[in-house]
Amino acid sequence: ESSEYNTKMSNVVTLEGNDEEGYWYDLLALIQELPNDLDISQLTEFSINMPLLVKLPDNLDTSNLEGFNIANCRSLTSIPDLNFSKLTSFSMDGCSNITSVSNLNLNNLTFINHIFADCTNLIDVPQFDFSNVVIEDIDVNMFVGCENLSDESLNNILATLNTVSFSSMVDEVGRRLSIFGLSEEQANKCK
Repeated sequence: ESSEYNTKMSNVVTLEGNDEEGYWYDLLALIQELPNDLDISQLTEFSINMPLLVKLPDNLDTSNLEGFNIANCRSLTSIPDLNFSKLTSFSMDGCSNITSVSNLNLNNLTFINHIFADCTNLIDVPQFDFSNVVIEDIDVNMFVGCENLSDESLNNILATLNTVSFSSMVDEVGRRLSIFGLSEEQANKCK
């Protein structure tokens, strides 16, 4: 029983290599799939940084998560349908092979920063309702490096932008588009 792989986890888990000797980093760098019976139902925060990870389990119970962060999972190609009913913070940074996030419901977020930064192959983005978000900093760069976004996605981003509350220091639409990390060419495609 003690040798059995235990997939139950504590309240907060971060899977990334950051110990001094680099042992965890070396081990995690080799993992391509998380176990299908991974139980994160009691977690409030989940964070992974695994460059070779190709797939997240389809049946992750994310209903209690308040924070979900996947970084530099360059081999990951899709995100399964996940229930983010309590999620307030989300980041998917450097996941360069993800092409669509149209199945994500991020409407409860209260904090956004670099959400899809450097997801270079991202094409499809739905319209989100970020009415719970107040942006006070001009360094959000939500879509920086996402050069392949479809025209429909760019318009969805513009519609999302209209749901966000901005502090008085961020008062013009062009500046707001740059906050989202859109290039001038991308911003000009928005209707």
